Amino acid sequence: MAMSRICSQCQAAVDDGKPFCPQCNAPMVRVSVEAETPPNPRPAATVNEERPSIRWSSALPKCLASGIASIFILTILALIAEPLALLAVPIMSAFTVWWYGRGERISAGVGARLGAMTGFACFLVNTILAVAQFTANRAGFVNLMRETMDRSLAREPNPQTKEMVHKMLESPENVITLLAVVSVIILIIFLVLGVAGGALAGAGKRPSPGDSA
Repeated sequence: MAMSRICSQCQAAVDDGKPFCPQCNAPMVRVSVEAETPPNPRPAATVNEERPSIRWSSALPKCLASGIASIFILTILALIAEPLALLAVPIMSAFTVWWYGRGERISAGVGARLGAMTGFACFLVNTILAVAQFTANRAGFVNLMRETMDRSLAREPNPQTKEMVHKMLESPENVITLLAVVSVIILIIFLVLGVAGGALAGAGKRPSPGDSA
């Protein structure tokens, strides 16, 4: 038995399969509406956890400013106790993370990268000052290095070690080589301390209502 449909124009019965109504020639169009499946919304937690890449145009000036400020922090801590001077790097790295990420949640990875750049800035500023001091007063700089070495070797029982160090500082080539080696060691230390300070600050960074971007 053939199925029939009702024409929307004249209400006449039209056999199923006929494209036009036999009474008024109106087209018999079958429209099927498929329900659209809405895309699965992304979990809110995932969206909130994602952070854009570091805006270096904003981060680099802050890292450099922290590197300059580290000179003063390092000097103050060194007056209290020389080993405390190294704390200037993680302190300023943590400050850079807070300064850059005000009003945002910064991950530990982003904080580590900002801390590494701050540590490099601290090393760069200290190196520039050391080179300037060495150029302006080479003899005084070498004497300062000798005094520092003497304090470091104060507990060394072998006097030949002290004599060897003093002879090494008498040669300009040896002084430059020693400075290069010490600079590499200081750079590694500053980077490690910067990464540690930045990562810790990033892991603990939470946006607060009073912060503004």
